Amino acid sequence: MIKIIKSNLKKILPKRCQAFLKMGKDFWTLKNRINNIGQSGVVDVLVGTPLHQNIGDHIIAEAEKQFLLRCQKEVIEIPMEAFVYFKGRIQNKIDYIGTVYISGGGWLGNLWPEDENNFLNMIKVFENKRIVVFPQTVYYDDSLESTLKKREKEVLSNKSDLYFCARERTTYDYAKNNYVGVNVYLFPDIAFFENFDDMLERKKNSNVVGVCLRNDREKDVDCNISDQLKQHNYEIRKVNTIYPHRVHLADRKQAISKVVRDFLKCNCVITDRLHAMILSAILGIPCIAIDNKTHKVRGIYDEWLGNFKWICFVEKNKVSEMDIENMINTLKIPDSFDLDLLRSRFDDMRQIV
Repeated sequence: MIKIIKSNLKKILPKRCQAFLKMGKDFWTLKNRINNIGQSGVVDVLVGTPLHQNIGDHIIAEAEKQFLLRCQKEVIEIPMEAFVYFKGRIQNKIDYIGTVYISGGGWLGNLWPEDENNFLNMIKVFENKRIVVFPQTVYYDDSLESTLKKREKEVLSNKSDLYFCARERTTYDYAKNNYVGVNVYLFPDIAFFENFDDMLERKKNSNVVGVCLRNDREKDVDCNISDQLKQHNYEIRKVNTIYPHRVHLADRKQAISKVVRDFLKCNCVITDRLHAMILSAILGIPCIAIDNKTHKVRGIYDEWLGNFKWICFVEKNKVSEMDIENMINTLKIPDSFDLDLLRSRFDDMRQIV
């Protein structure tokens, strides 16, 4: 019933009103933050960060802020909802804004049209600024409305001070071919910059398998993996990168920690969620990864994780045929693992921030 009410409200309420409601207790903090732009000179901003339930995007936001601090860049964070609601106020402060960083993730294209439109609005609002887009995935479903792609080309064309980072090869090739005059790069998902070394000790439960599967418009797996696990007497633990409720700014680190600790209780994870795979890579948890609708899981596995012995990839049409017990037994927890080689790619990203 609640989902139906929310769905109907989305159809009725203006976008700005929806943004106001979604900010919740963060509204006054964000209003004051934006009002204060310019009081201490020119500032850089990080725009488009989440207040929603997807912990993967919150990990991205924290990693972006840590990366920018490592680059000696202090930024003012403006979540997506704050940009939508305070857009006019931000435009009035435009002379006091320096470099604009747009948060990364997998929300560009026509599968999430509202986010794509917000992204294009950001480019227009900050069109005379230096803009750096953290690693993104762009996906267009040919069966869905396609005018967004045309608008995207128009808005992004000949933006010589726009630096667009793709996080997998398909998006990189797409951006190279379609974003005329834009500087395009290929880097790992910025979530790989995060580390959870202080949390890595875990109780080894050899029979616990975490299952983390999508239930949204990016879902592309229908077979019942849990039934296969029960046949082999595995203890199934439902883990999720979607938090039970919206995550506000002050609660972000705590929410991330809770999800990480849930993952650390598993000795293997089966997932079609990108950041469940990335968390498994960072935490050294054996993982069976399955592709999603936008193919970002496959893209990032192929580009960055193919040599990680504790991560394996299964084609979605092969899931029902896979020998789960044999795969789990093959994927052992590594005695030690080092992400330094992968993270060294971010040294090149420093040159454009």
